[in-house]
Amino acid sequence: GVGEKLGEVYWGPLVGGAIENWFAYVVALVFLLFRPQGLFGEKIIERV
Repeated sequence: GVGEKLGEVYWGPLVGGAIENWFAYVVALVFLLFRPQGLFGEKIIERV
């Protein structure tokens, strides 16, 4: 919510506005690219 509004205020004029429709999806995709195991996920340790 807060990130969406901040993106709307700061990046809205740069891209022509109306980013509230897709900005939350972009944030979620970027988050999944960097943390695919989740925010509080554990690293998987494989024993050989």
